[in-house]
Amino acid sequence: MKETISTHYTPQQPDSAFADDDSRWEAVKSRNPKADGLFVYAVRSTGVYSRPTCKARLAHRFNTAFFKSSIEAQSAGYRPCKRCHPEDSAPMPEDIGVAKIRAFMKARPLAAMMEKDGTITMLSLSQMARQVGLSKWHFHREFKKCFGVTPVEYLRIEKAARLAASIEVQDEQPLPKGGFQIKREHEHSERLDTTSE
Repeated sequence: MKETISTHYTPQQPDSAFADDDSRWEAVKSRNPKADGLFVYAVRSTGVYSRPTCKARLAHRFNTAFFKSSIEAQSAGYRPCKRCHPEDSAPMPEDIGVAKIRAFMKARPLAAMMEKDGTITMLSLSQMARQVGLSKWHFHREFKKCFGVTPVEYLRIEKAARLAASIEVQDEQPLPKGGFQIKREHEHSERLDTTSE
């Protein structure tokens, strides 16, 4: 007796973050990888259903419907997308660039730090891209897709975190969101006082 294996796309686990159609639509618009495996969406005008992470052109919201699984979408009369193959139960493969950046970030907890002779220097965007094996523009685009911020913003956050860890914070207030600002008003007032004498 042959054992048949279902290749239909079924949800991995229920997630309350994608419980309603509005949150599902946001996941489809942003191609959120966390939504992959939790639902599929169908486009009424084309009769095709896809994964939330499909790279096909985004349909209009009023033309979309959401289903818990590919079986539900097929029973409603939709056919699977030929681009993302939502009927397969395997997760959609990651872009090669994103996979390289994730590996780079795992190897370097402080993403753009390089130690040379006991000193720590910042890597430039070009140096990071070269280490990953991408052009600097492709690296920038894929980095933002992967982490939600640009490499420069990420470095600023890392620098602020290192600075905060290295100094003693006198009061218990959280650090400002935009980092530290140096106030130089007193320098200007001292210069004005000395020139007026």
